[in-house]
Amino acid sequence: MRKVHLWLSLLLGLPIIIIAATGLPMTYWYEADAIFDPAFYQNDWRGGPRATLDELVAAARTAPGVTEVKSIALPRNGANPQASVTIEGQSAPEVSLDPGSARIVAVRDLDGTAIVWLYSLHSRLLLDRIGASEVGQVAIVVLALSFAGLIVTGAVIWWPRKAVLAGLAPRVRRGFFWRDTHTTAGLYAGLPLFAAAVTTALPSFPETGGTGASPAQSLSGLERSNGAPGSCDRIETIAQAARGGASVVQSVWRLQPGGAGQALHVLMGHSASGGYRWVAVDRKTCAPLTLCTARPEIVPNEDTSLLINIHQGHVLGEIGRFLFALASILPVLLYATGLVLWGRRKIRRDASVPRAID
Repeated sequence: MRKVHLWLSLLLGLPIIIIAATGLPMTYWYEADAIFDPAFYQNDWRGGPRATLDELVAAARTAPGVTEVKSIALPRNGANPQASVTIEGQSAPEVSLDPGSARIVAVRDLDGTAIVWLYSLHSRLLLDRIGASEVGQVAIVVLALSFAGLIVTGAVIWWPRKAVLAGLAPRVRRGFFWRDTHTTAGLYAGLPLFAAAVTTALPSFPETGGTGASPAQSLSGLERSNGAPGSCDRIETIAQAARGGASVVQSVWRLQPGGAGQALHVLMGHSASGGYRWVAVDRKTCAPLTLCTARPEIVPNEDTSLLINIHQGHVLGEIGRFLFALASILPVLLYATGLVLWGRRKIRRDASVPRAID
């Protein structure tokens, strides 16, 4: 077990910690994106009425080169609505809009942003940038399984013969600083890291990628909320009620082709469980139509939202997201302390071997 743990660490440790560390900005996507591209998130809104969905769509259409508005994302807490649009010559353009006035703040090509480059590194080792996405996916699965093996072998090596609970207490003894630091970091980060590794690999295996999303449910009896037809606030209230009154962490408005009179598909998040639900509402009356756990364009059993929620810690709410984000950077400490332990042992072993005298 020690040899397996050692050689997995030496051969694959560096790419594993890179993948793990880039999980931190993935968990806090909007916050990290705002750090990398602050101009995209600037606005003049200081509270008060927000622009309606129709006003946001109309404003996004006035951006240079826009031929279609595909969806509107509405982050909470006054962040800028973001329109996903079609512009000739750009693969994934986005338009940032002021929440109050609906004025255009910035237009960017999403594929060229720092956050998407980090996602490409995290999910495909940047191989998708050179047309080798499938190779990158296989490499990530191999690294994820190797990481799970590192965690399991590390746990076997640590496992005490007696007093397991006592062994979980953090300790740093004199003369054992590097070993105790390595062990403590592994113990406290092991479970979330193992969950992240397994949920990375599972979608690549048959019959494990989907969550068996429930079919759409009718919401025709849901109580209507007050507010102007088509307003963002009213649609949020309707969708929030469909989630059982829970707080919303993300709302994505998917505009069906066909213009006015068609349904809007609204993605709602749950801060407690991290689960997602798609709520279809009437564009004009805001009447709720259906509720489903899978995206409308995803076939049941292909929806990976549950695995993503586990992968990022959303199943435990905001505390879980923070703990998983913290665990994602601890492999850097594990790798550094492991190298020190290996180097010190190698030096001691070499010093104990008699040298030949010419």
